[in-house]
Amino acid sequence: MDRFIHVVFLWSEVWPLVIPLAIALVCRPASRPSRVLVLYLVFALLINLSANLMTIYRAQLPPRFQSNNILYNLHSVVKVFLFTWYFRRLGLINPRWLPQLVLLLYGAFALVNFIFFESIWVLSSRLLSAESIVLLFLCILYFLNSMHDETERNWLKHPSFIVTAALSFYEAATFFIFLFYYPIVATNIQFGILTMKIYAVCFIIFSILTAVALHKDRRKTSAA
Repeated sequence: MDRFIHVVFLWSEVWPLVIPLAIALVCRPASRPSRVLVLYLVFALLINLSANLMTIYRAQLPPRFQSNNILYNLHSVVKVFLFTWYFRRLGLINPRWLPQLVLLLYGAFALVNFIFFESIWVLSSRLLSAESIVLLFLCILYFLNSMHDETERNWLKHPSFIVTAALSFYEAATFFIFLFYYPIVATNIQFGILTMKIYAVCFIIFSILTAVALHKDRRKTSAA
C-alpha cells in the first residue's frame, strides 16, 4: 500500500492531466476558450512527463540536464500565457486590453529576473509566485465582471466558472508553498516533503475540476 501511495504521488503531476484530456477527447468541447484550455493541458502533460522522466533517469543524463527545474519554469510561463489567452477569449474581462498588459508585465518581469537575478536552470520561486499573482488577478477580474455582466448568460452555471474556481483554488493554495519553498526545505526537509504532497493534492483537485468543466461545456453545446 505504501508503495502504491508513493507511486501515486511520484506521478501526481502527470496522471491527473490524463483525466481532463480523456474527457476532452471523448466529449470534444467546441467552445474557443475550451480549446485553449485543452492546449494548456497538452503542454502541461508533455512538460510534466518530461520532468518526471528526467528525475527517474537523472543518473543517465549529462550533468547539465540532470535538473528538471528549467521545465517547471517553462511550465509556469506557458501556463500564464495560455490562461491569459483563455480569459481573453471568454471576452468577460474589461477593458479588453488588460489581459495583454498583464501578460506583457509578466513577460518583462520573467526576462529581467532570469537575465539579472536567477538562473533559468534553478526553480524560480519568484516566477511561480508571480504566476499566482497574475492568474489570481485575472480570476478576480473574471468573478467581478461576471457579477456585473448585463447579458442573460448565467456565468455561475458556465464551464468557465468551474475552471476559474479551480484555478483560483490551486493558485491561492500553492502561492505560499512556492514563495517560501527554499526556506522551508532548508529549515525542515520533512515539512518540505509534506508541502509538496499538499501541492500534489491541489494539482489533482485542479485537474479533476477542469475535467468537470470540459464535460459540462460539451453537454451545454449539445443541449444548444
